[in-house]
Order: sequence, then C-alpha cells, then structure tokens
Amino acid sequence: GLHHIDPGLCDPKNVETNLVRVNVAKNGRRAVEWSSDMKDKGVLVSPCDTHALRFVTHRHIGDAEVDAAVGAFGERWRAR
Repeated sequence: GLHHIDPGLCDPKNVETNLVRVNVAKNGRRAVEWSSDMKDKGVLVSPCDTHALRFVTHRHIGDAEVDAAVGAFGERWRAR
C-alpha cells in the first residue's frame, strides 16, 4: 500500500518479513516528526534513521489495521 502512495517510499520486493522500512527523505521531514504525526493518528512507527521509518506488524495486527495505517500515512504524505 505504501508503494502505491509513492513508489520511492519502499520496494515491495525488499519486504520479506513483518518489518517494513520506509524512506521519507523525499518529503523533507525527519523521521522523528513522521513518528510523532503517525502516533497522533493512532499509528505507532519508529524512526530508524534520519529519514526512514520502521513499521512492524505482529499477530495482533490484521488487514484492517494495516489499511488504517497506510491510509493515515497517505493522508499525511499528500498533505506535505
């Protein structure tokens, strides 16, 4: 879903586990700012370097939660 928002965010071919690393450098905002914005929308995501976020799913995260996270991220990405 993140790749559909902007192909530069992540490459689905590089996602082999429940960890997804997302490059937000194109937006110009730091990952810590993104993390704070996503938390305000109910999505917990960790900055893993200056311009990269680390999304993690686990057995309690289903399709609906993933869709909500992608939707919240997309809204913020388009609002840049």
